[in-house]
Amino acid sequence: MSPEIGFRPLAEPDLPRLHGWLNSEHVAEWYGTDEGDDSSEQGIREKYLPYIDGDPRTAHYVILLDGRPAGMIQWYRVGDYPEYCQAVTVDPGSIAIDVFLGDPRQVHLGFGPRVIRRFLREIAFPDSGASLCHIGPAITNEAAKRAYAKVGFRFLKTVEVPGERYPEHLMQLLRSELAESDDDAGWVGGGRRAASERAECYWTREFGCPVGELFGKPQQILTHGGGLSGYRGIFALFREGRVTVSFPADLLDSLRGRLPGDQFSPETFVRAFALPGFESIGPAYVGYADEVGAPGHAGRVLSGDDRAAAAELRAACGEAEWDHGGSRVGEDHCVGVFSRGRLVSLAGYVRWPCGIAHLYVVTHPGYRGKGFGASAVALTATEALAAGLTPQFRTLEANAPAIRIAESLGFAHFASSVAVRVLGA
Repeated sequence: MSPEIGFRPLAEPDLPRLHGWLNSEHVAEWYGTDEGDDSSEQGIREKYLPYIDGDPRTAHYVILLDGRPAGMIQWYRVGDYPEYCQAVTVDPGSIAIDVFLGDPRQVHLGFGPRVIRRFLREIAFPDSGASLCHIGPAITNEAAKRAYAKVGFRFLKTVEVPGERYPEHLMQLLRSELAESDDDAGWVGGGRRAASERAECYWTREFGCPVGELFGKPQQILTHGGGLSGYRGIFALFREGRVTVSFPADLLDSLRGRLPGDQFSPETFVRAFALPGFESIGPAYVGYADEVGAPGHAGRVLSGDDRAAAAELRAACGEAEWDHGGSRVGEDHCVGVFSRGRLVSLAGYVRWPCGIAHLYVVTHPGYRGKGFGASAVALTATEALAAGLTPQFRTLEANAPAIRIAESLGFAHFASSVAVRVLGA
């Protein structure tokens, strides 16, 4: 049974326990104290007592699981710490959180995402009035990055912060995205949300535009908001003869003149930026499914025992392809399809806001065109649907065989996307 989650403000009697937590191996490895800080009990007392006594910059809370102290979580406004704000270069009015579970018996049991989600909803966002939250795990802390992704945080950038031992894998989450998280299973009005409705929800949030206005005009020009905040490039989404294009605010005036005129299509958009200083990715096919066909080959969930087989598949596919569709076998949940004992295709999904399951897949070059990749996609999409999610399939439109496979399984084209990186910006 899952424990009841609660919070109470950090108090002076908690400091000895906090000292023990911060010096425990599993906490000190990633959280610990800043370089040069005194980790003794007296040092911890001197660091945290001012906040308990009224310093308003950071609000510290003890995490309670079934009423028992289990860790600490804190929020602060980024702009209240100028050195940190300068290092991460995000909105000073946004907030950031830090969290750890001090009891090693509670680690890796799945409580972390629930703790964070509840803290943000009940305390951090209401008390701060902020609409955006950041969190910065160490770049090598894979477990933390996966846990925060389950909450809905998405990677923004890697930053070096003075005094911290490791660079930060900075992630962000909009308050509006958190509001969707309890309904990620998608049950509204007594029925599951249609794939097209979820797709509209996701892309509306990605662009940060008002509900119902994603394709409100034949050519809609926006500046980055929502999930595109911080992206140093141009992003366009084309659907049924309409297009929404988003620019970084500081580049809009200088770049919008490059947009094609009346003949506005993914192809003309790519040609408009086929210039030095720009790098286009796309057009890409974006499709969703309400149901999928049965796999032609059997498969199974992969475990740590399959790492050697996965390494062989990775070597056959190459690093570039693996980066786009591979997985950390033994850590990520993924399925594999085998031929005569050899792992020939692997697929999994990443959970995105609005109940979207973004699929990824790789297939051994020597086994393509034989249904193995399609089977891996079908198995993974079926798992996503069973979890109440809507599977999303994305691939370059030049990859006609992959699109044929997706549509044969039941995926329907929703839109085409083009991303244009502004090099050096």
